Amino acid sequence: LDAAGNIALESENGFSCDAAAVDFNGADANRPSVSLNNNANDATGPNMFFRNYRDGNGLEDSDVLGTIHFAGEDAAGASETYGNIIGSVIEADHGDEAGQIAIYVANDGAERNGITMTADKATATEVDVTIANGAASTTTVAGGFSSQGTLTYDSETLTIGDDDSGTATI
Repeated sequence: LDAAGNIALESENGFSCDAAAVDFNGADANRPSVSLNNNANDATGPNMFFRNYRDGNGLEDSDVLGTIHFAGEDAAGASETYGNIIGSVIEADHGDEAGQIAIYVANDGAERNGITMTADKATATEVDVTIANGAASTTTVAGGFSSQGTLTYDSETLTIGDDDSGTATI
């Protein structure tokens, strides 16, 4: 299929492509672009699915379900992945399924985990979130912070307030 203009593929029952890879290339600014548009007169939106069926044999713990990569070149022209989002399986047992979403960013040429959300496979209502990578990382909360559980702080100084008279420390 080769065309100099637009190509319209219309189907009422969907469109399927069985290929190892599909590449979209564009030389104009902000191109290529992929849009998912829902024109239904309701409160729903479009969906995107990343599915790993493991050839119908069922998933196993630690299987990756899908990855979104953000890549380009560095200043020397070398290929670099600047970030990615990975969805994976923590527990695949039927009735006890648990997942994980991890967000990585490049730092000194290596991908480092910045945020991880992990379902606790032993507790149905628990999702643990880890923010930052290492003790030297800084996590900033704009606005208020609320904790419904125990707040643990492991350092020499805890700053709890700042007013005109200075900083109150414990």
